[in-house]
Amino acid sequence: MPTTRIRARSLVLVVVAIGGLVIALAGSYALARSTGSKASATNGSSCDSARSNSALKLCLAGELKQEQMLMAKTVARAETYFPQTLLIAAQKSFQRYATAECLVAPSLNAGGSEYPLLVSRCEFKLTAGRIQQLGSDITDATQLRR
Repeated sequence: MPTTRIRARSLVLVVVAIGGLVIALAGSYALARSTGSKASATNGSSCDSARSNSALKLCLAGELKQEQMLMAKTVARAETYFPQTLLIAAQKSFQRYATAECLVAPSLNAGGSEYPLLVSRCEFKLTAGRIQQLGSDITDATQLRR
């Protein structure tokens, strides 16, 4: 009897994890389509030509670093429109969310060779989405100031 409960719980956890992965992938796909950006991290980016996991990992790390630098510039721009304490709190919340989401979404591949790539792709996509969101907020604030 206890073995059956453990198997049932394990099955539920697997189903929940798969559901979370499907939702994350669908959200990333929708984000990439709606933004028209290269937020798909390998679809249409310079990383498409990478021929090995290690080359792809290096490429994705470079693209993520560029997105993070763009994020820093966007946040600095946003500081002129929004209260700094609120913006810092929002960025910290985003970072916590992104860290957790990018550990959960690819968790079915934990320990596999593609896991770090999936984490990098997730971080890239979420960062690109946050940059777009902040840019939109800045545009709205600019229009309200007029």
